[in-house]
Amino acid sequence: MAGADELAPPQRVLAVSARFTARPELVNLMFTLKHVGIKLDSYSSIDEALEHAPGPPAAECMLLDASFATELPEARINEVLEAALAHVHAAAPEMPPLLMVTTPTIALVTAAFRAGAADVFDPATIEKAHLLRSLARARADHKRRMRRSLLVGELRGVVDEFLRQLVKAERRVLELEESRASEEAEPDADSAPRVLVVDDEPAIVDLLVDNLGRVGLATVVADSGEKAIKRLEESQARKEPVDLAMVDKNLPGMDGLATIRILRQRQPSLPTMIMTGFSNTESAVAAADLGVVGYVLKPFDDVRELAGRVKALAARYATERRSRRHLSSIKTRHAQFLEKYVSITAQLDALKG
Repeated sequence: MAGADELAPPQRVLAVSARFTARPELVNLMFTLKHVGIKLDSYSSIDEALEHAPGPPAAECMLLDASFATELPEARINEVLEAALAHVHAAAPEMPPLLMVTTPTIALVTAAFRAGAADVFDPATIEKAHLLRSLARARADHKRRMRRSLLVGELRGVVDEFLRQLVKAERRVLELEESRASEEAEPDADSAPRVLVVDDEPAIVDLLVDNLGRVGLATVVADSGEKAIKRLEESQARKEPVDLAMVDKNLPGMDGLATIRILRQRQPSLPTMIMTGFSNTESAVAAADLGVVGYVLKPFDDVRELAGRVKALAARYATERRSRRHLSSIKTRHAQFLEKYVSITAQLDALKG
């Protein structure tokens, strides 16, 4: 059995009619509701009514004057009522709409309920008791919709938080698995960040390798673009990913920009720094277009400072690479769950709306 509150009529009702005060039956309706303590506010459009819906007190249902529909051809009634009620449902999905129609036809009543009306009545002939029961049902429907919307929102939050916790837990599991793999002498995915140094001047290569090694970075070297691409592919095959590449712009054969372009084709997330003995606007723009993260002039002003900067960049991108790998592993492990999660959250959003 429904509780007393479930059967109570709303405190405030919205009415939408372009001719409210000019129609005696609607004015009488307003006085009838006022007599039993229900505030009825009339507006000339749905948008204006919804703008004032929050109150106080908040409106719990809407009366739409649809008498104009009786003058339409029967073929147009469905289209017009569906458009009007869809507007209400889209803007305020918790608001039950009731249609007021003078001498409604069977076709109009049928079209109204198909379009989603909570009730249809003739304001000139409806009995007071019937009107109050209809409004009470609309209020109860409004409260159910509000509760459902709140619960759907809470459920969505619970599901999202569960997924966040799952991702955190899975990352810890993956880190432990990688640590154990390292102890078993397998390729260490989380070893020191690795830098690919590409330059045809041995003195430059030796200087960089020495200083990068001093700050804890591993290095892979190549003296041409062709060899750099081969070194990258070899590192990928050994599961020893490169975290950053330092490439001389003026390499013999394939130049530095072309080398960077191919390196990033092989490893799209690979950050690169370009080294050059002179700078010009054209080369700087070309480097920026390739996503180069640093522009280094030779000879180096302070190679130790450069090594520290390279270390910070390489470490950052190594962390991002591990994060991408972890997320990819999580997606693979939980592909079925994630697919279901996307489907369920889409349905929850649809219910909430």
